[in-house]
Amino acid sequence: MIKLHWIPVFILGACAGYGVALYLNPHKPGAVTVRHDPGPAGPPALRVETSYPGAAPVQKTAPKDAAAQEDGDELARVRALTADHDWAGAIRLATALISRGEARGEELWPYLERAYIALVKASLDQGALDEAQRLLAEADVQLGASAPRLILLAELNQMRGDLDAARTALHQAISLDPSYGEMTYPLVRQVVIALISGSNSSLTFDQKVRILTEEIIDDANFAEYYALLGRLYYRRGNYEEAVANLSYAVQLDHTMGADLSPLVDAARQRLDTPGLVEVPISSQGRTLNVNVRLNDAGRDFHFILDTGASFTAITPDTARALGISVDSGLPRVQLSTANGLIQVPAVTLKAVNLKGALAEDVQAVVVDELNGYDGLLGLSFLNRFNIDINHAEGKLFLSEH
Repeated sequence: MIKLHWIPVFILGACAGYGVALYLNPHKPGAVTVRHDPGPAGPPALRVETSYPGAAPVQKTAPKDAAAQEDGDELARVRALTADHDWAGAIRLATALISRGEARGEELWPYLERAYIALVKASLDQGALDEAQRLLAEADVQLGASAPRLILLAELNQMRGDLDAARTALHQAISLDPSYGEMTYPLVRQVVIALISGSNSSLTFDQKVRILTEEIIDDANFAEYYALLGRLYYRRGNYEEAVANLSYAVQLDHTMGADLSPLVDAARQRLDTPGLVEVPISSQGRTLNVNVRLNDAGRDFHFILDTGASFTAITPDTARALGISVDSGLPRVQLSTANGLIQVPAVTLKAVNLKGALAEDVQAVVVDELNGYDGLLGLSFLNRFNIDINHAEGKLFLSEH
């Protein structure tokens, strides 16, 4: 879940007596986490906190008659309902006063805004997404758009799993009030990373590239955008663009070097030897060994190379390192071993990268012991390529079909 550490930033509205506070704190340079309150279901939600100091009294002259005095009392009642957190009551009374022409909208806007934001937040906290949507639409009709409510709309869309709509709402908030940019772009970053990297993303390659390119125009110094773009180009086989974007990501954020440099080297090798990857192999007796990158893990795993094994295999420790839960609910695969037939859990590795030979969605099995190795590279990976092993030179050559 996304977490948020808070720093309050207050932005004064046009009317005295209210404020909106967004609480943000970048977790580290180039990255940010956003606090959420656990909801009943759905993806982690952006959180926006609002704070309104006590509203300043509405300045008015002494009433000329009883009707004017009554109008003043009604305005005082709106303030009192807001102070008592009777948000629905404050909205009903304020709306009635405006509709009867007994109060100007600008006098009541701070109280209506505060009440709508409080009710929307409560609905989101309770998972009442339809009610939150209704309140936001009603507030737009009453008050017009506001940056804080657009950010709440982004939270609503994220809870519904519509990350693209969440991204749009955040950009609308910035467009409506550019002063929100510094505070809102970290939220945009979180949404975009989830949108591009999510395993359930239905976006095409071109759509992902378009989104990242648009974000880079507005947020040009965020290294993760270039890293994501470089990975997309690498998987597409556009190694020149991959090298350019991955290298620039490392230039912006040197801490990415350990993770991205092997991919940059692999892309350069593919440029030097189009269609061919050369992998050094070592041996222990009759066992051939290679170093493999799995999923998004930032380190190598030590694997056995076995051209006779039907499946790639990993150990339970490797599965845990990749964040893969090995439980009884996983499908099972039957394997033949020296001790007979066994049933083992089957998993899918998002990416297996052997020095630039990259395969995605590789079937694998989880086995208890591999003689101290992290895994075994079998035909579920190797069949994606033409392979040639030069034992004398200690090299494995892979080329695309």
